[in-house]
Amino acid sequence: MACSKIFSGDIPEIIDYILQYLRNDLRSLYSCIFVNRLFCRISIPLLWEDPFSIPLSNKTFIHFLDIYFLYLSDVNKNTLKNHGFNMIDSLSLKPHLFNYPSFLKTVNSSLIDSHLMVWMNKSRILSNELKASSHINTCTINCPLTEIQYKASNKTNMENFRNFIYKKADTTLILKINLAYFLLFEIFIKNDASLYKLQLEDRFFSTKNFYNLDELILETPKFISRVKDFRIIISCPEFEAIRKLQNFLSSLPLICNSIKYIELNFPHEVHNKFLQEIKNLFKSQITLSKVLFNRICSLSESLKYCSNTLTSISFHFIIFNENMLLLNEIEHLIHIQSLEFKYCERPELFIQSLLNISIPLKIKTLILDDNVIQSIFPFQLLFHNIGPYLKYLVIIYQPYFIEDFYEFIIQYCEKIEFLYLTEINNYENLFFQIMELFNNNLRYLTLEVKGKLGKNFLKELGQSLPINLEYLDLYFDLDPINLTHFFENCKYINNLKKLLICNSSKNNLKATLYVIKEFVKGKNLEYLTYAITNQFVLSNNLKNLIKETENIVKMKMYDDLIIRPSDIDGLI
Repeated sequence: MACSKIFSGDIPEIIDYILQYLRNDLRSLYSCIFVNRLFCRISIPLLWEDPFSIPLSNKTFIHFLDIYFLYLSDVNKNTLKNHGFNMIDSLSLKPHLFNYPSFLKTVNSSLIDSHLMVWMNKSRILSNELKASSHINTCTINCPLTEIQYKASNKTNMENFRNFIYKKADTTLILKINLAYFLLFEIFIKNDASLYKLQLEDRFFSTKNFYNLDELILETPKFISRVKDFRIIISCPEFEAIRKLQNFLSSLPLICNSIKYIELNFPHEVHNKFLQEIKNLFKSQITLSKVLFNRICSLSESLKYCSNTLTSISFHFIIFNENMLLLNEIEHLIHIQSLEFKYCERPELFIQSLLNISIPLKIKTLILDDNVIQSIFPFQLLFHNIGPYLKYLVIIYQPYFIEDFYEFIIQYCEKIEFLYLTEINNYENLFFQIMELFNNNLRYLTLEVKGKLGKNFLKELGQSLPINLEYLDLYFDLDPINLTHFFENCKYINNLKKLLICNSSKNNLKATLYVIKEFVKGKNLEYLTYAITNQFVLSNNLKNLIKETENIVKMKMYDDLIIRPSDIDGLI
């Protein structure tokens, strides 16, 4: 009865809850469109919240930008046509069922840039312009314009394509790209879109952009007044771009105070030019809980303004020194639950400052990724203090102190649930002690090893895996014989839902996949992936595996299934 009421549309609040749960499962959401009108009405806005992140090919028959540009005024349509956008004439004139631009919640300026180029290339605008440029050899552009698969999820390809265009394009083509870029934002703003996530990168503030997009946004505060996730990523801006960025940052606190996550990523010389703007931004936010500093030099001045709400701090590419860490500036960071250091130098200086805080820390998540550490003692004190609370631990490539870290885990930690380790070589005995220690708690385990492991490591690993393990990611050199021994010894794990295998060896693929298939048949797995050196290789053998196990387990791309350190917040 309840089921029939749901599908007849009698319980809309339950339907909304179900579809919100499926918001990241695009295929399921697409299917829901065809159930009934209510399902369709709730699904469509979710599907159009972040269309620029959806993987799309240059061969797609209809690009979602075709639909967006239906909302242009007649004047703007004529403007585009006058600049060579002849496909505007071929767009459908049928009435719109939904106000699609109003559903937009996420803007990533770089992805929009790339999608516009894909769309223009599909309409032959890019290729015609590039061929018309006398200084460009036509042969050099045919390959990237016809053979590259332009997937938004494939960041490398998209960046290469975008860089190729800007390198080869003349002023006329740049003008066309920027015109389409500006009009697209104008469509969003005029149709009352209100963002939750805003990520702005270099070209948004570049002087090569002939239109002042930053001014357009600031003139319509509603567009960004509800932003909860704000990121600025600047590599090498020009002087005028710095001025635009400074103006944007100075205006943002007056428009929005609801930001929960801030990421600031720009060079030292840029950051120094608007320290006051950053201070004001942090000071204005009343719910800020998470920050990421990338290459930023002055930290404490910003942190002191959000100490009452801040629970997560991430540092990337930071060179710590005593001058940037004043105790009176960070002594109120008593609510920190997550701490990350990635590619930093001397992170122990920040650790030492935290340890001087009078109130005990209750950090649940600690991520250490390829840092330059000079003194291990502050980390020992940190593990001693937070060991009883620590649940999510990531240690990636800390070769000089890895043995110390393993001993700290054994000595001080009590209830680790998520563990990501990369250096087990030569420390296998300590690793198996860790497995035994957290046998009842550990639910997520990632092991990434470069180099050779002991001959019997996989066999022993199968015997020592925690009984409540739900997620297992193995990334090292695997052969079918050792993999068979591993599977035979871990049959007792009944809660395993996700198995990820990334093999650094390309040998014995057929035999390896056969071993995996036999294991899957006897387990209650939900998801499975097999990759070679982080690449999902769709060989004939893998196609057969997918076909033979499709009724047992869902096969996914490795990148779609992996839980990265940055994804931990979603588990808490």
